[in-house]
Amino acid sequence: MLNLLCLVLVVGTIPHEVDSQALHFYNGSFYSTGEIMRQHFYVKGKYYGTELAVFEEIFDSFGRKAAFRVTKKDDVFTVLHDIQAQKRYLLRTEGGRSTSCIETPLPAAWNRNLMSDIFHGHDERDYIPLREILVLRSKLTISTRDEDMARGIYTKIFGGRSDDSVSAVLKWTLNQEYVPKDYYDYYGGKPKTTTKKPNPVPDPPISSYSWPPKRFTDLHEAMLAPLNSTPPIIWEAWFNMQRPGSYFAPTITSRVYNFDYIKHPIQHDLLQIPDGVRCEGYKNRDLKKPMYTSMRVFSFSVIAWTNKNKHHKRVSEGWLDANQKLYKVDYQSWSEEATPKYSSVIISGQEGVGYKIPLEKEKPCEEFSLADTSFDAQMIIDPKHVPNLTAKSFFTGSNQSMTLDYKKAAFKVGIPCHKWDVIRYDWPPGSSGVKTLWEWCMVDMTKYSNQNKTVTPVALEIHVLEAQGVSTPGIGNLAAGDVYFYQFFNFNQTSPDVVQTNGFFMNRCYEKSNWTTVRFTLNEKIHEEVLKQSAFLSMVQKRVAMYARIKVASLRVGHIKAYNSGGKTYVQVVILDRFPNTTLTTNSTTTYQSIEKLEYNIKKQTMSFDFNGKSYLVTEMCKVH
Repeated sequence: MLNLLCLVLVVGTIPHEVDSQALHFYNGSFYSTGEIMRQHFYVKGKYYGTELAVFEEIFDSFGRKAAFRVTKKDDVFTVLHDIQAQKRYLLRTEGGRSTSCIETPLPAAWNRNLMSDIFHGHDERDYIPLREILVLRSKLTISTRDEDMARGIYTKIFGGRSDDSVSAVLKWTLNQEYVPKDYYDYYGGKPKTTTKKPNPVPDPPISSYSWPPKRFTDLHEAMLAPLNSTPPIIWEAWFNMQRPGSYFAPTITSRVYNFDYIKHPIQHDLLQIPDGVRCEGYKNRDLKKPMYTSMRVFSFSVIAWTNKNKHHKRVSEGWLDANQKLYKVDYQSWSEEATPKYSSVIISGQEGVGYKIPLEKEKPCEEFSLADTSFDAQMIIDPKHVPNLTAKSFFTGSNQSMTLDYKKAAFKVGIPCHKWDVIRYDWPPGSSGVKTLWEWCMVDMTKYSNQNKTVTPVALEIHVLEAQGVSTPGIGNLAAGDVYFYQFFNFNQTSPDVVQTNGFFMNRCYEKSNWTTVRFTLNEKIHEEVLKQSAFLSMVQKRVAMYARIKVASLRVGHIKAYNSGGKTYVQVVILDRFPNTTLTTNSTTTYQSIEKLEYNIKKQTMSFDFNGKSYLVTEMCKVH
């Protein structure tokens, strides 16, 4: 620790001696900027005469967060202190972007024999943030002498021991070039609403006015005044600090050129962990992790681009069914330039195959093994992981131990959201030595009256932290600093039942001759309102596939209709044959075999549609031409 030899606080300049206002105390929110001049010091045995740094500091007394940023010639760092979470981090910036986040020890409990709130920087320099100076009065005691002289001004002396002393004086700066527009109104002049004109204001410089006005008696009152009525305040803190065992005590002068008193909770980037940086161990005790693991079936639309080419954007749509191990993406190839064409890819994890469906109807669909899948960045997840697909695969990858950790509050496309992040080493597929940071921004539902527990991502950012520079399939050459952006909309807005009945049906890959339309007659009439429900139609799809021994219902059972006619209820579906000319799914049930199995179950009176606790027996089936 350091011995604080002397600290002098000076605010502005006045030419004559004044009575001291003592060491002021302020523990509220503020934002300040200024400079730090360090003189006559050593770093690693090298002597430095003078060094100048710029600082920016902010403190949120509501959220209990503080940040202190220092910019020097060849270094930028930020000390972020989350007082509520009891975490303090050192953030480094290189090449214009934040690159690392290291947890640093928290200040020890205050000890009058040690200045524990001094920050020992990685650059072997010591810093006292302004906030620590502002609350010193609560930590130091007044010594036996009531006043002393500091630069010709009477000051009160505060100290913890003989070689620790703090001298303070409050003064104001006179800005002769500036008079607020509401000067007369605020300081006793006539209101602007009166017809009588205020006394004329001479052109600057205005040396006849006494600044500050007499109503300002201390710093706190000055800060309570409107911003355009507060005279400029300049602080200067001067102190010597000496490391134990050292014969040198560097002289440090901190000048505060801007100080904003803030009366409300602060939203400021300086108080947040920067994008693309992970601070291990950071958490929000008041916010539960998003319950994405319960999401089994959903769809989404997304706009994707990279930081290398923000104008090269792609729009795609996705469907995910973790129950049937299905994943579908309609996308424009990332590698195509001027006029990319849409195509669909359906990955069937249960079958271990994928299907490529071109937009042009005249082009045939293609079947391929998962080992031969061509990855595209818009797929987001690795197609090879679909056989073990869960919602977790989509958000955190195939490693089941990975979880999202809280990062910060943010706004994406004007929507308030919370950022959660995770480090991954498995993306993009086929890469080696690539480390990525995934940052998901989930909608903050507390900001909306229609609150629900559904997890709704607004955006995903994939930051490449480490890369070997080797070309990756579907991506190209990756480098540290590359960022992939995904802006989601309509996420999980479609009913899971509709996703299952309509999202994966492969009728585009079949000639009409390979379609079989069948109609079932039920033993009991069902109300029209029930027949229109997507949950009822989804149930029909699953039951038909089960009785027909079709492995993946959503791929081959679709175009489902239910209606009443002539006092009876009918259900009509289209059943597709196994994939045309398949070489990979030869064990799939054919349409002929499926119809046989359906007829057998109807004859045995074992085929029924069960919904809302009732069972409706299928009494008859016929083909529709």
